[in-house]
Amino acid sequence: MKNTDVTIHKIFKLSNGETVVGSVIKETVSYIEIENPLRFVMYMTNSGNLNISILKWDPTFDMKYPVRIFKTSIVACAEPTANIMKNYNEIVHAGEHLSDNEIVESVGEDLEESNTENIMDTLLKKYKSDIIH
Repeated sequence: MKNTDVTIHKIFKLSNGETVVGSVIKETVSYIEIENPLRFVMYMTNSGNLNISILKWDPTFDMKYPVRIFKTSIVACAEPTANIMKNYNEIVHAGEHLSDNEIVESVGEDLEESNTENIMDTLLKKYKSDIIH
């Protein structure tokens, strides 16, 4: 946020099924403007654990500028957990908005198979966390 000491972070569940977290900088009657939007990819492992990846929301967005989410697209809005905020802040402050391809490339040498579950399992082992960023 610009020129303020208070940063409000929200998680938005969108009508297209995406879940996005970001720093709210402006709200109007028709839209909410956020900075540093990241999306969640949630999936179940073979062992039945729920895993969450945090990725750049859209690789075509220029992250220097805020993004508007129109309220007609928002299904739900909530406060992020402390663990989500810790990981979100690490990503934003480190400037590590990774795309799907960059995540695959960052652990590619560690993989024997190239399917998504093996990639996520490798990331979990590498970072020893339920949340990958």
